[in-house]
Amino acid sequence: MTRSIYTTGGTVQAGGGIYLSRKADDELLQLCREGQFAYVLTSRQMGKSSLMVQTAERLEDEGVTSVIIDLTKIGTNVTPEQWYLGLLTEIDESLMLDTDIFDWWEEHSHLGVTQRLTRFFEKVLLSEAEGRIVLFVDEIDTTLNLEFTDDFFIAIRYFYTARAHKNQLNHLSFVLVGVATPDELIKDSKRTPFNIGQRVNLTDFSLDEALPLMEGLALKKTNSYQILKWIFKWTNGHPYLTQRFCKLLSTQTKVVCTEENIDNIANIYFLGKNCYQDSNLQFIRDMLIARSPNKQNVLRTYKDILNHQKIIFDDEKSVIKAHLKISGIVQKRGNFLKERNLIYKTVFNEVWINQNLTYSVEITPKTLEHLRYAAIYSSISTFLVFFLRLIGFLEPVELKGFDLLNWSLPLNESFDEHIVLIGIEEETIEKYGYPLPFKPLDKVIEVVQKGNPATVGIHLINEIKVSETDINKNIASRIEQYSNTYYDGGKAKQYNTIVLASNFEKAYSEDSLQFINDFSKQYTEDNFGVNAVVSDEFNSYKVLPEDYKDSVVRRAFLGGFDDNQDFYFSFSIQIARLFFWSKAQPSSPGVIELENGISDPATMRFSGVELQRVLSYSGGYAKRSFSFTTFFSQRRHRSPFRVLSFEDVLSSNIDVETLENKIVLIGMTAHKHALKFRTSRSESLTGLELQAHKISQIISAVIDQRPLIWAQSKGVEYFWIWIISSGSSFFILYSLDRKSFFFRLSTIIVIILLSSQLFLLFIGLWFPWVPSLLAFLTAIMMLEVFQKRKQLND
Repeated sequence: MTRSIYTTGGTVQAGGGIYLSRKADDELLQLCREGQFAYVLTSRQMGKSSLMVQTAERLEDEGVTSVIIDLTKIGTNVTPEQWYLGLLTEIDESLMLDTDIFDWWEEHSHLGVTQRLTRFFEKVLLSEAEGRIVLFVDEIDTTLNLEFTDDFFIAIRYFYTARAHKNQLNHLSFVLVGVATPDELIKDSKRTPFNIGQRVNLTDFSLDEALPLMEGLALKKTNSYQILKWIFKWTNGHPYLTQRFCKLLSTQTKVVCTEENIDNIANIYFLGKNCYQDSNLQFIRDMLIARSPNKQNVLRTYKDILNHQKIIFDDEKSVIKAHLKISGIVQKRGNFLKERNLIYKTVFNEVWINQNLTYSVEITPKTLEHLRYAAIYSSISTFLVFFLRLIGFLEPVELKGFDLLNWSLPLNESFDEHIVLIGIEEETIEKYGYPLPFKPLDKVIEVVQKGNPATVGIHLINEIKVSETDINKNIASRIEQYSNTYYDGGKAKQYNTIVLASNFEKAYSEDSLQFINDFSKQYTEDNFGVNAVVSDEFNSYKVLPEDYKDSVVRRAFLGGFDDNQDFYFSFSIQIARLFFWSKAQPSSPGVIELENGISDPATMRFSGVELQRVLSYSGGYAKRSFSFTTFFSQRRHRSPFRVLSFEDVLSSNIDVETLENKIVLIGMTAHKHALKFRTSRSESLTGLELQAHKISQIISAVIDQRPLIWAQSKGVEYFWIWIISSGSSFFILYSLDRKSFFFRLSTIIVIILLSSQLFLLFIGLWFPWVPSLLAFLTAIMMLEVFQKRKQLND
């Protein structure tokens, strides 16, 4: 029986005395002649070993000593001592050295194995072997599962770099051969990657290079080229696939070599059920699934390549792309990765990719056990969080967590064109004194009114006690003097445009209270609004030190009752009411009036937009009852409002037409005299700026549909805390025995949790991310304890 020239196992070019030369043969030979370090790292069954053997034989003919070290002969179930000694044994068997390597190894046992290896090469190998020596290290991918071979590749790099000062090392060079990438050779990320040597690219056969394979088919020369083209349509010159195809064709004695018959062979042996028996296709499948560094990303990238997306190959900087290339399923063409051949493309098609991308959990007894323990421990952790929230222990952390998220929101909002601030600066105080007298204020009001504003807010309370100035003696006549017109059901109605900020707290003296009462008797209650700032304090629960002060404004005051149980609206509500009145024109569908809420009748509503009240346990609060406050939503812009100088307005140095239909707020911006307030996004807002933000959040919510901050009910919050805790706990259970994956998965879950909470706050929902994170971490700690106890019991 005639021996086949085709080899489809082992070294794919070592059959029947036939060897097909490629460009890589001359490249590798020349590098070895020059004593260069080189590597041939590519996928399986490409002819690497045949290239190595052929090159070694040609070097021997030129008088260059060659040693082929097959690492599979040493094995992987060995100690570092055995592995390195096995390496020397392979060299000794090839060169028959005079030195007894075992005695020499024992004599130098006081040295580490890597240092013994380098000394052996320098003192023994280079002294006994004459001339240039080339060490071919085959199957280096066997080192990928060994924990101690990093030093071996670092030793090779030493032989390369030490040539500069040790001339004898110029006689020694290495050629690394295997299925791996250079970055995989040194596994410790803290060490410098393996970055020496010249790459030798082992490409697929061209038609001319593969033409000698037709000799095994005993065909006429005129037919051989056409048949080889039909085979290449499927293999594209892949060394193993092309040889196997030719071997299968050579056994078909009764088949006429037509393109249809060639396609039938491909369908039967490569694309049908037999594809699962082919060793090369099994290797590809294992590389994509079992040995993949990240199966999902590898398959998705390969899918992009099949869909003809331009995937740039950047010299193995990408682990995913390098793995795809080393698997052999794709090849580099130009700067991009492309599909390798029609066989691979058909077997590993999009249907196959989607089947392996689909994630499913097999319901096994182990899965049920994980579900049970995840439910138990997550429920315990959720109950613990519920109890801590109930007693108010988590309130400081949750409010600070809210501040952190609020501070992290991007500056993506527009400038508020509805509001103009007129700031009283230091030069005005120096000029007129403190408190500010009525005359300059009256002049500014007169100038502003020429611009026909929608409403004018005078905010001097807190900085200046109204009862201590002459403003309260004169402001009433000015409020009566300036008015505007709005239309309600087609009927024209008048309203006074000036709103005065006032206060009904006892801290501002009986004189202030008397002024407010007198004022409300003389004029409509629409022209003054209570100016109250509600900041948060934690010490009622004794959680933090006694001297701790938070004093962050997170809530906007909407109104409240005075000592006589009379209800007064806030300054911001009154300004908003008058502004919406100014928008009602004859052509308007109606007036936007302040009404009771629908979902919550006790809250305030403008045109369907409810200002959600902050009640007990709203958001991160605990045991607090602020029936007439809402969540404060600061406008996210570096300069959210237009600011004019009091002095410029006083001297009429402004274009008053720019104030038409605007909300004009007059107040203190002098840093020496103005009170400062802290918010989640700012360290020091003046009272004027704070009121502007409160007014802006109401106006923007109604006119621009800007989302207000709101919170879910406690029942919904605790349900989602339990869902987050139990769901993440279930997945964590699968990774507790793989610490690196456990920490990666835990980190991913935490990042997803925080980013999702940031997104929810971006659209207005204050979700309890702090208790969610706490419940998750508590469940993880309990699961860790459970796992350790289980291991001890086992």
